[in-house]
Amino acid sequence: MGDNKKWTRRAAVGSLASGGGLLLFGTGGSTQISAYRDVEVNAGGDDAVLQFSDNSSDTTIGLNSSVSVYQITDNAEAFDSNDINVTASIDGTEEPIDASIIGDGNPFDVKVECSDETSRLVGKRTIKLEFTAVSKTENFIISASRDTSSVEFDCYDYGATNNYRDRDKGNANLPNDPVGSISQPENVNRGVDDYAKISSGSSVKSKVGYALPPVSFNGPYELLVEVGNRGGNWSAYLAAPRDGESNKLTSTQGKNAMLGKNGTTIIEFDTSADIKKYKDELYIIFEATDSSNQSIQIDYFELRAQSQ
Repeated sequence: MGDNKKWTRRAAVGSLASGGGLLLFGTGGSTQISAYRDVEVNAGGDDAVLQFSDNSSDTTIGLNSSVSVYQITDNAEAFDSNDINVTASIDGTEEPIDASIIGDGNPFDVKVECSDETSRLVGKRTIKLEFTAVSKTENFIISASRDTSSVEFDCYDYGATNNYRDRDKGNANLPNDPVGSISQPENVNRGVDDYAKISSGSSVKSKVGYALPPVSFNGPYELLVEVGNRGGNWSAYLAAPRDGESNKLTSTQGKNAMLGKNGTTIIEFDTSADIKKYKDELYIIFEATDSSNQSIQIDYFELRAQSQ
């Protein structure tokens, strides 16, 4: 073949089918090739049968988005996209993340997206990808393992059942004694153009909650709540699971804790030490303060550092 290391499909498949080996070197290719005659070879680089290219640098994976983190070039033209299987997990854990091979042409895109198991995942992590590719002729199988660059995750989903608590489906830790239900709890996610509605459907005072993402910034803190229609009076406060004492971290008394309607309410907190102490397991509790005609629409909320 001289200096030309590119493999045609006929050369690659023919070599393996006859028991020959493809001995190729580099950093971007597959890890192992197994022929049906138990031939195993290493392969890599841009002369590989399958060439893997990392394009995950500066990537953000958000809720309801599918993002390309790798590309696969089939230098031998021996595979279709449905011949290549990929599984993905958060590196250092067994936490799975959804992954798929996309594309009708060559190269193929490896796309990942948030999954039910990553409904609380935020921050920078790497992704471990495991590939298995079976050639069109089923003469050989390629197995490969790759790690992405550090990827920014914003997968937090308030609509996941473990991220909210009401008397129906939500099973987050707090409040301990939920009253009422949250209709369409996912509508408080950023970018959703609708409301979550809280009500009890009776004369009892509603009390429901959402688990908050881990807090990575220092106080003093404030809580921004975007409210639609509101029936009755409502308060919002922060809570954390604590043994032998009240779960409340912030006050529910006075005008500061009360929610307005048809606009933005900002509640300032002066308990920065407690909030920072429980930063990995914080909850926002919405509670009706009277039992007459009580319901509330919540569009969005955010715990943030106070404006200077």
